[in-house]
Amino acid sequence: MKNIIEYSVKHPVSVMMYFLLVFAAGLLSALTIKMDYLPFISDRTLLVSTSYNGIPSSQMKELVTIPVEDAFSSIKGIKNMSSLTRDGLSFVKIELQYKTNINASLIESRQIIDRLSQILPQDCSKPEVDIFGGQKKHLLKIAVIPKNKDLCTARYESEKEIKQFLQKINGVGKISVKGGLKEQLDIILNPELVTSRNLSLEQIQNAIMSSNYEYPAGTISDLKNEYILKTSGLYKTIEEIYETPIHTENGIILLKEIAEIKPSFDDKESFSFFNSEECIEISVDKKTEFSPITVSKNIRSELENIKMLYPQFDFHIISDISKQIKNSIFLVYISAIISSLITFLILFVFLRSIKISLIVSLTIPVCILFSITVLSLAGKTINLFSLSGISISIGMIVDTSIIVIENVLKSTKKTADKSIIFGTLNVQKSNISSCMTTIIVFIPFFLLPGIFGELFCDLSLAIMASISCSLLISFTFIPACIKLFLKPGDYKNVSIPFLHKAELYYKNFLFRHISDIKLKNKIIFLSFLCSIIIFPLLKKEIIQNYEDKKIEFTIIYPQNYSIEHTQSCTKEFINRVLESIQHITITSDGGIESTDFESLADISRSKNNVACCITYKTRSQKQKIREVLKSSGLKYSLLQSKDITSDALDITDTYIICAASEQELENKTHDFPSCIPDEYQNEHIFIPDPIKCNFYKIPRYYISSTLYQMLEGLNAGDFLQNGKYIPLKIKYPEEKLDERKLYIQYKNTTIPIRSLGKFSTEYNRKSLFRYNKLDAKEIILSDKNIKSRLPKDTISTSYEQKKELFKTSLVLILITLLLLYCLLGSQFESFLMPLIFLLTVIPSFTGALIFLFIFNQTLNINGILALIILFGTSVNNSIILYESINFNQASRSISPDCFVSRLRPIVITTLTSVCALIPFTISFSGINTQTSMAIALTGGLIVSLPAILIIYPIIFTSVFKRSSK
Repeated sequence: MKNIIEYSVKHPVSVMMYFLLVFAAGLLSALTIKMDYLPFISDRTLLVSTSYNGIPSSQMKELVTIPVEDAFSSIKGIKNMSSLTRDGLSFVKIELQYKTNINASLIESRQIIDRLSQILPQDCSKPEVDIFGGQKKHLLKIAVIPKNKDLCTARYESEKEIKQFLQKINGVGKISVKGGLKEQLDIILNPELVTSRNLSLEQIQNAIMSSNYEYPAGTISDLKNEYILKTSGLYKTIEEIYETPIHTENGIILLKEIAEIKPSFDDKESFSFFNSEECIEISVDKKTEFSPITVSKNIRSELENIKMLYPQFDFHIISDISKQIKNSIFLVYISAIISSLITFLILFVFLRSIKISLIVSLTIPVCILFSITVLSLAGKTINLFSLSGISISIGMIVDTSIIVIENVLKSTKKTADKSIIFGTLNVQKSNISSCMTTIIVFIPFFLLPGIFGELFCDLSLAIMASISCSLLISFTFIPACIKLFLKPGDYKNVSIPFLHKAELYYKNFLFRHISDIKLKNKIIFLSFLCSIIIFPLLKKEIIQNYEDKKIEFTIIYPQNYSIEHTQSCTKEFINRVLESIQHITITSDGGIESTDFESLADISRSKNNVACCITYKTRSQKQKIREVLKSSGLKYSLLQSKDITSDALDITDTYIICAASEQELENKTHDFPSCIPDEYQNEHIFIPDPIKCNFYKIPRYYISSTLYQMLEGLNAGDFLQNGKYIPLKIKYPEEKLDERKLYIQYKNTTIPIRSLGKFSTEYNRKSLFRYNKLDAKEIILSDKNIKSRLPKDTISTSYEQKKELFKTSLVLILITLLLLYCLLGSQFESFLMPLIFLLTVIPSFTGALIFLFIFNQTLNINGILALIILFGTSVNNSIILYESINFNQASRSISPDCFVSRLRPIVITTLTSVCALIPFTISFSGINTQTSMAIALTGGLIVSLPAILIIYPIIFTSVFKRSSK
């Protein structure tokens, strides 16, 4: 170390060039490093989806869901398992432990599926497994509103053209489209004519599909060329469809003799509204490795080109996560700049020299750029957490430089080489100790799994890099600057009135109480007692609450409502809201697309639930919105706004009641008014009579498939018209679908359906939820009193997550304490001194908890991180006091003057750290998610400062007296 300091003093220009290179490398890294909102968060959930058409949910659970659950129970790293069964669909979600390799789990899952295929029913589809990301918010949502109200064309263009334009953008992942209408040609059969000719729907389907084809027919060649031959028999006009020949026992008939073709629309599955306008909603996700800001910017740019290509549509961006990301990161940038200015002003106030203040302040940009370089080399991104780590460390960066520059100039009053080297070496040990204690507390974050490991690795690396760089600067760059730029008269030890009075008071206090052991014990006991009292009073949560100017809620309509009626009711509600409140934006979407497996696998989604979001500007508007909701007469459930962090980590606050059987579950939940899933529907059930089926020699599965075809229709390929593929659907007229008039055609025999069995009506559940292989339901806390009535075995997901969080926190604290003890013990060659230094943790924790309580903050992962940081920073002042001890050889005692002499640098370093945190303690519009961390750090530093200045002179004096004996 001495050699490095000597080199820096004797070759100051070389040192400047080295740091200029570091500065240039940092600038290059800052220009090229990727920007994101969060650090990389690994996927931990798999979704296994299986379909079995025509099977009700109750049978689906027994035949498919339970076997899938049993098979996947053996997968490595499983944490929780939940399943949702709907009619004909089974979804099993597998939540894995942190640090589990999701790709290895996918490979293992496919091996399980291969074995599972032999167990499942023959007609059941092969289960498909994929990574589930349904809880994560879409990057961008776009509303496409047709100016001519043609929702059919808008849907087609959005799905076939606009989606393809967006998909080509680099970084765009999954794109989903919902709402609007899908064009279709209905081939409506005459039931009497079809029955009289002994035709089945399958015969008609085969006739149409065999007449509407395009197949390759091989190749032909001559002496020079080879040609590809294909047979094209596609329908060109609707008249050609009418002329389709159908073979019957009595000869050939044409389709026009038994059917009529009408333009129509496919069954509506979903709808979307932007304010009162029905629209098509396009949701865009990004790929994991791409920056949301860059992808969003590219999408917006491409959207401008799309607007020119499709002037018949209005395009509105409903939501854009990148805006929230940019706002949050911009606020951190502003806070960092303000922190730097505050730090410079404090240095100038105490040092009274612009030149010295500038030299010390230069360490801030150098350390910041060095941190960005390290993050870039480590493959990290500039995100909210890494940027917060850099910004929060601004006040700590200058500490070592302040101590060196003040010690060199104050003690020698000269800038000779030997004086600079001696002054730097004199504080070398305390600087290294203070930096190492700050750095070492972040090492466990790289080792622990869970939320801490996922979120705070980038932040930890940024702080470690900046503190390490500040240590290097203190014994290289600062001595070189002193040699080049400072003269003996540049440092003015100006007496600051309040600090001078504080030194006198502190000196008098120490003369009176330096041997008062009881005072030291009282302070430690009171601090500990305050911590015990305040800790239970603090509200605990995982992520700091996010406030946004929007209200999200779900309207719950009766299960027997058709989607068309649900849409009509929703539009009436939207119009009522817009008439009552001006200058707001309301978006809503209802229904579920049959291809949207992630929504179908979501327990809270139902075809009769409509998700709404109202964006407002003022508090009065918020109050009016709540009043309109209450007076609407609709059943609704308010949703808590979740920020991107909570959504990415899938942090939920739900209560789950489990039971061994459905009957037991009904008994447990029948007293609760709101629980999900709660989908029931009256169903007409046809029960075949075995005796009659045997008499007519008709298989029962044939009756089931024929009924399904008659009621739902059959797809018969596509009709190509003007470049558009329009689906063809064979169906009976709806007015003819009466159970008294339904007939089954089987082997030239026409049999009334009522002759083969009977119809009955049952009230059945349409979706079944299971949690960890038990029947379950989620309880919605619509009333505060409901929580007190929950059964004792109710599972609270938030409680489980908090329990896991605080368990990890306890392990983290114990590991940090052990690392600090080992580090301090090795530095001071003592088993006792580390324990003495770690006593600073008690007043630091007390201050952090007091400030959290006073400013109405919760104890969350950011607050816990602040407590961990205080482990390292709180001992620094005690180390400075210990290093300043001067032994009076004559009296064999410690002089209070040695403690008083360190008051000035301790106050300066603490003030720079505290004041640099001030911008982060202010939550701008409720979107500063680092507020609780900054407030806890501020409280810990402020309260621990006087406690350390009182306790440690007493402790060091007592220890010295015992050792001298």
